[in-house]
Amino acid sequence: MKKFWFLPLLALLMVFSANAHAARWKIGTDERIDFIADVALKTEEGKPMALGHMVTTEYFFAPYSIKGELVLTAKGDNTSYWSLPEGAELKKFQEDGSLPDPLPRPELSAFDLIFGHLLWIVIPIFVLAALWHKLFAKKKEEAA
Repeated sequence: MKKFWFLPLLALLMVFSANAHAARWKIGTDERIDFIADVALKTEEGKPMALGHMVTTEYFFAPYSIKGELVLTAKGDNTSYWSLPEGAELKKFQEDGSLPDPLPRPELSAFDLIFGHLLWIVIPIFVLAALWHKLFAKKKEEAA
């Protein structure tokens, strides 16, 4: 019976060690931009731009939602970004070679998917551990 208490402890360990963001309890949103490719566009200040994959993670003590999208960012600056143009403007940039055609798909890694939904993994582990403990405590009382 006691040997199953490792499940909630394992879940907590996952929360705290999954990645640097998990080292603290938090509520809110984190964004990070991963570099994908250089593009032939420049910012209003004349800095070269790059195509990036923005990963947005929502937290309620542990991450519960994650999504990714393509954005434009100033090369070397992972704090500011611009949404990709749409429709005819996007087509124009692709035709003149400023943006790749076709655009790469923003895919999340397996680690991102697991970490980004960690809350939905941890909650059932705690519930199952509590039910397991209650079931065996009841059987122990009946046997006594």
